Amino acid sequence: MKIIKLFAYIIAGFVVLFVAAAIFAGIFSSSEEDQEQKTTSAEEIVQKETAEPKKIENWAYSSDVDEMDGNTNYFCVTTSINQLDFEFPYNGGSNGYITIRNMDGVNTIAISVDKGQFQTSFGNSEHLRIKFDDEELRKYSFSSAADGSMNVIFPSQSNSLIKKLKEAKTVKIEAPFYNEGRQVLNFNIDGLVWDK
Repeated sequence: MKIIKLFAYIIAGFVVLFVAAAIFAGIFSSSEEDQEQKTTSAEEIVQKETAEPKKIENWAYSSDVDEMDGNTNYFCVTTSINQLDFEFPYNGGSNGYITIRNMDGVNTIAISVDKGQFQTSFGNSEHLRIKFDDEELRKYSFSSAADGSMNVIFPSQSNSLIKKLKEAKTVKIEAPFYNEGRQVLNFNIDGLVWDK
């Protein structure tokens, strides 16, 4: 009887050791796999970071279809990297925008602010001063919006300006504002794609 009990204890001991060894092996193996996965993931991230430089999108693109004639109109816009500070009621910082649009096959450029009023130009009495990268600045005449909106103007020579916008990385636009004098909007314009 004692031999049978001793034999049962020995078998039970082997079973316990076997189960403990299996559990320990599983934990160790799982830990190694987790560590290997973490290492692989970190390596993949580093490879992606070094292989693909970060791209900063300076332009947002959109289009719409004219429901009357079915023609597609195309737009792209970039936002100034600085804000203009105006007096009340336009205080609180005003962003500037350059919008390129192709409507009915014709390219135009609009310069706008979300708050504020441009000075109206009568008979080319006012002008913009525009400087691309480190080039010499140039003067451009502009016209006001046909609907009377005072926060948007349209520089002349749209196609030549678009060509410059595609070639340059930065542009500064100095414009006259009603009761605020001349102020400068700065833009990062690198990466413009426009083939209209």
